[in-house]
Amino acid sequence: MRTVTSAGDAIKGLYSTIAGGPTVGFEGRYSPFNQVPAKAIDNNLSTKYLNFGTTSTMNALVSNPGKNSGFYITPNVGVSLVNGVRFATGEDFPERDPLTMTFEGTNSTNLNASSVWTLLYNGSTGLDSIIPPARSSYGNIATFTNNVYYKSYRLLVLTQRGIQDSVQYAECQIMEFY
Repeated sequence: MRTVTSAGDAIKGLYSTIAGGPTVGFEGRYSPFNQVPAKAIDNNLSTKYLNFGTTSTMNALVSNPGKNSGFYITPNVGVSLVNGVRFATGEDFPERDPLTMTFEGTNSTNLNASSVWTLLYNGSTGLDSIIPPARSSYGNIATFTNNVYYKSYRLLVLTQRGIQDSVQYAECQIMEFY
């Protein structure tokens, strides 16, 4: 097993985007300034990526504001085979934990509206959906079958644990199992 992503990879935050469709909204819907997408792959459990998704507002308590939010990333390792993803929880607010996701790959060079994304996984993030895991801790690895190498990947959160103003996670490891 190896982690395909690392700090310094090109990553963009997303919102209002559905699996298989074009990237609709990118950047600008996370806050504060130190909780940006790059924090999801910095190998530091004390930082986090926070995305307001469709709400775009702090303290707007709604159901599933993080739906269809996430990121796309182009790993510096180059074209890679991915068949696993593992999340770590943020340090506060269990209601913000991502519970289900989609994961896609592409070899396109334009990752915004004109990209064609191939669905690789649709399911659990590996975080327990009944009992919130400890804060700043890893969940189980969500594994899936894939035998195609891709240049870039897109992860979208579909549901989260509870009612809050955003979705958050400390880390998201994108992995290859040998």
